[in-house]
Amino acid sequence: MVPQYNNISKQQKRRTDSSCSDIEESATFLQGFSTPYSAGQEFTTTFMTNRLNSLGYQNDTLGLIISAFQPNTSVSVKVLSTGFKTELFLQKEEKASVQLQPSSEKLGTQTPFSTVIIRSNKAISVLSYTNNSRFIETSVLYPVQNQGNKYYVFTQSSQNDLFSEFVIVNTNQTNEVSVSTNVPATTNGSVHGDGDIKVVLSAYESLHIQSDETFNRAQVTTQKPVALLYGRRCTTFQLAKCQQSFEQLPSITAWGKDFIVPPVLDGDGFGYVHVVTDEQQNTVYINDGSNKIIDNDLKLDFNTFSALSIRAKYKVMVMFVCTGLHSGQSFKPFNLNIIPVHLFASSYLVYKVPHYNNRLLLVAESSQTDGVLLDDNALPLSVVWKKVADSNYSWADVPLGSESEHSVIRHKSARIGVYSYGILPEHGSYGYPAMNFEAYSELILVREKKTWMGAHKHCQSMQAELVSITSLSMQQKVVDLLGNVTEQGVWIGMRISLMSGEWYWLSNEPMEYSNWGEGEPSNPFEELCGTIVPKSQQNFPWNDECCYTNMPFICHKM
Repeated sequence: MVPQYNNISKQQKRRTDSSCSDIEESATFLQGFSTPYSAGQEFTTTFMTNRLNSLGYQNDTLGLIISAFQPNTSVSVKVLSTGFKTELFLQKEEKASVQLQPSSEKLGTQTPFSTVIIRSNKAISVLSYTNNSRFIETSVLYPVQNQGNKYYVFTQSSQNDLFSEFVIVNTNQTNEVSVSTNVPATTNGSVHGDGDIKVVLSAYESLHIQSDETFNRAQVTTQKPVALLYGRRCTTFQLAKCQQSFEQLPSITAWGKDFIVPPVLDGDGFGYVHVVTDEQQNTVYINDGSNKIIDNDLKLDFNTFSALSIRAKYKVMVMFVCTGLHSGQSFKPFNLNIIPVHLFASSYLVYKVPHYNNRLLLVAESSQTDGVLLDDNALPLSVVWKKVADSNYSWADVPLGSESEHSVIRHKSARIGVYSYGILPEHGSYGYPAMNFEAYSELILVREKKTWMGAHKHCQSMQAELVSITSLSMQQKVVDLLGNVTEQGVWIGMRISLMSGEWYWLSNEPMEYSNWGEGEPSNPFEELCGTIVPKSQQNFPWNDECCYTNMPFICHKM
């Protein structure tokens, strides 16, 4: 039976929504909510030149690992320079590996149309890799929707004279590109002694920029968004192995103000952290007690058993470089783009490499560490969480093994940071931020408190809606999601019609199932919006609440 208040006058109905509270809706939008930065429907990339291939050895395996988050996902992969094309049809949480012809790799400066285009009808994630008997290199690809038109490029200092390089990959339109490298550079056969480069790229054309010097804050600005990959053909530190290194760089739009940098190998690996700013006189606060004012960038040695907490006055980019030394052993160095805290998510996907020591780095609020699940199981008892000094966060290094091809990391109710890395001593290594697919999970708990209308708009901005609990099975899914949430209430997609006095779901489904608490709904004059109350002893009942109250909420992605 549908609860209703047919005895309320129209005048009473019209004034109730504004009389229950003077609290106004927060003006913030999307703050504290993690978008699926690595998931999308179109990607463009290319493959960086490998040192061995430039010497004539064509022994690389080039490929993509593509994962779907929704059923009936169609995917096409095309390489412009070779005519290679394949199509896939994937179901929810299914993955496929696509091996590309070796000539897809950018050879020197001769193939400006080696762009790889990946398109799908629904959201996917893409991991690119280059693999041979000596090493593996991986990069999470960012979709076109999250590409930008401003980048700063740093390549690692190295004990060799092989190229530093980066590649700008255009999308489907003509694009003006301006590059300032501050060192002599070569691009597509032309030498630029002063490092200033201005070109117009055709649709899906790429621009390959090389130098025998290290790029130190090369600036790239474009008229329209592009993808940018950076690295070196050979990266060595001290006795570490000389191997290719590349990564897709996040654009300035993905920078943040708060970062947690966990150490690899429980602190027994050597490295440094690079902090890059776009603002003059940017103050950076570090949990070693130091405050530093920077105009360009900051390099921090990071050979420690403790995690770094970095906060900045203005947005920055943070990169970790593992130099390839561990307990007297050496391996290929790798880069790790550090995820800003505001882009943490609740669900991640990682892939394992056979024969490698595959591991996870986890970052979570100290009060939320119990909620982390690895392949739907609690973490092993051997995992030890360590507090990050001067912060509310803790971190853990988790062994993954190599028994299966991939793993899913979830949190029951909170947002976390996840990184995947692996090492094969005396050979290779890899590292990347795990692929986040939170917004394509069925249910999304948003802890930021908003009014009911603010929550409704927030969900819509993510192509979702406040959840409609129209069955016992959906009620149970919501209960599982809430886990240890202790709030007084959480918004759901239910409210009163001011015309009929009846409760309704935003999904327009009938209210045949209900789970109202005892005596609820109780206040027809003040409380016109629906909540679920996280009280397990009362079976998570529903309650009516003032629509202007600020509460967390649950979005449903259809």
